[in-house]
Amino acid sequence: MSDPGRTASGDSGEGTTTPQHSDGARLKAACGEHIDLVVDKWFDSYNTRDDQLLHVMMASRQANAKALFDPPLERELLITHAKCLCSLLNSVKVTNRFVSGSYAEGLSGLLEPETCLSTSDVDVMHELGPVNWVLPDAPNSSSFDDIACYEATRAADLGGPDSDPPPRLVVTEAENPGFVLLLQERRDDCPHQKKLIFNAEDVKNVFNDLQKMGLGIIDTAKGVSGPAISYSDNAAAQFDNVDYDDVPCLHVTVWFIPDEFFTRHRQHNWPPEAVRDNIRRFGLHLVPVGAPGSSTEKFEFRISFSRAELILASLLSDRQRHAVIAFKVCRAAVENGKTIKSYYVKTALLWLCEQTPKDEWTAVSQSVIKLLDFLEEAVDTGNLPCYFWSQVNLIRFTSRGERKVMKRVLHDMKRNLMTLLARQLCVYQPLLQKMLTQAITKLTERRVRACLARWFIIVGIKAAFLNHLRLSTTRVVELLMSVLVHSRQLTSSTVARLLVPVNHRYRMQTCLYKALIVAPTDVTLQTHLTSMGPCFVWDAASLLGLLTEDDLRNLLMDPDAVRAWLRRQHQLPETQRPAGLPADLRSPRDLCDLLLNMPLLSRALRESVPDMWEYHQRFSTNLMEKYSTYDLESYETYHEKVMSQALKWKYMAFIFHTTLGMDRQTALRTACRYGVELRRLLDDPETAREYERRRRRFPDPWGVLPFLLRRPL
Repeated sequence: MSDPGRTASGDSGEGTTTPQHSDGARLKAACGEHIDLVVDKWFDSYNTRDDQLLHVMMASRQANAKALFDPPLERELLITHAKCLCSLLNSVKVTNRFVSGSYAEGLSGLLEPETCLSTSDVDVMHELGPVNWVLPDAPNSSSFDDIACYEATRAADLGGPDSDPPPRLVVTEAENPGFVLLLQERRDDCPHQKKLIFNAEDVKNVFNDLQKMGLGIIDTAKGVSGPAISYSDNAAAQFDNVDYDDVPCLHVTVWFIPDEFFTRHRQHNWPPEAVRDNIRRFGLHLVPVGAPGSSTEKFEFRISFSRAELILASLLSDRQRHAVIAFKVCRAAVENGKTIKSYYVKTALLWLCEQTPKDEWTAVSQSVIKLLDFLEEAVDTGNLPCYFWSQVNLIRFTSRGERKVMKRVLHDMKRNLMTLLARQLCVYQPLLQKMLTQAITKLTERRVRACLARWFIIVGIKAAFLNHLRLSTTRVVELLMSVLVHSRQLTSSTVARLLVPVNHRYRMQTCLYKALIVAPTDVTLQTHLTSMGPCFVWDAASLLGLLTEDDLRNLLMDPDAVRAWLRRQHQLPETQRPAGLPADLRSPRDLCDLLLNMPLLSRALRESVPDMWEYHQRFSTNLMEKYSTYDLESYETYHEKVMSQALKWKYMAFIFHTTLGMDRQTALRTACRYGVELRRLLDDPETAREYERRRRRFPDPWGVLPFLLRRPL
């Protein structure tokens, strides 16, 4: 396939030649018309969706369990920022926490080179409630005061019969569609006569203060960006390089904006009607950020579709997901690439999924071209409609100059797409690049396929070996199993699927199957299925016969040392030899017997190439630390720590004074109340029971697990 972005003028914007530039050029020259095949298989090698899903579930569980002890501090800070007795901040609390955003959606980009770890932000949505909503009955009306209203709330949020009713918030239009103002109903003892606007800035300030109070020496605050309060966990950064965004929000239980998303014609019925109905029933979120330049910007809340986006992402095919990830990879290599926001790319994808059947998403490059064409037209017209409310133009606040820069970025990406993809492949997959560029002459299709098959085999064996070490050297699987089996909303098949990231046989067989698919025809014809009970197995000897001595050095570091170890084992009495010991490494069968037998391979490396074994063992342990960070202490341990904090109320007063700027008397009163309420929480027997309940299950306040746990067709 020819380069869809190639022009006679060559690459634009290239000044100096970097190693990646020259490597990318060599790769394109070596592969020629087969470069699309190479790029497609590169992206097919990424199968991190289940791994990310497990992290999302574990992170949400951890956040909700630890948050059990947050209400006393939250309460004090909410009250501190309340401007009046009628303020919502006087009576609400954080009711739910859930991880969302591109990481949860599986659209977070490629893993970091060398470490194979994520570099994406994790958005944690913090829902404030309960709230009794007063909503417009006719969203298209221009004046809120002139139309009928109705109340909307979630019955579970109203509390028992003796509870005070939740505060009422009146939703009214702001200057720009997609944003609203929230009016607080006046209490009889309020000094003002009119409804006060609920200030979005106050909400962000509360969460900014919460973060300041919660950050320790291992955390770094990164400030407020839009509706999010960002920070980095430096203790985890060495393992996953993930920044965290805390996003306060309000859940409106009714879809109060126009119904156009549900009623517009869909030729391909995407998303399906049942999914659309589920989205409508849940409602919307509001996040505290205003329209730039609006006269009421600091008071406004933006309508958020985070939950709907998470559900629609679960419907994406692998190739549709790859299109976004590849777009982000190329964007990162282009000057001013960040002007094309990730949300613009996701919006383009959703529109195209609705307009284009899945079988038309073929090559990665052609899929990226679809996104580029859509966005280029949007920039030309100055209109990128929100997928859920087309009246909202996502680029309406950009200037003509900004759109000119965006147009140039899109043009450069489209013209140089295959060059950009080739360059980035060299960055992310140097082993594959080396395999494909060793030959001086241009590669035939057979040689390209043979290289790709060899690469998949190496990737599969390494992944399987790392997972084997994880199982044998860490207790993380015990942690995962403990949580998974106690989560009543998970079936046995779902538990098995979620444990796939630590299943070495699954990872290896998946990569071997991908190698079989791409291998030259003469190799695949040698592969036969064999019946074994109710199942079938297939012999990978023909595939492993493709491996070269260089490949063995990549896998074993010192193949000769391993061969010497094999000879020594054969000199032992038969009863003392390891099970399944191959004669040597001369034949494909020998290679299968050693390289696909993880316990035997582990022993061979540990005893013959200890440096190699120790390197993999350290790397495996570091990878599993991502899961270890989600381990929760026993309630007794946590109780002791939190009680110690509750008794240090004078120190807390000092922090309130120095960190949040309270005057000394206010800081003392606030700290005293905080200490009393925290001790009361700890003394309540129900707190221990609730903590254990949260430890043993995954939270699903949005009802998204059924969608996230299913695979798209």
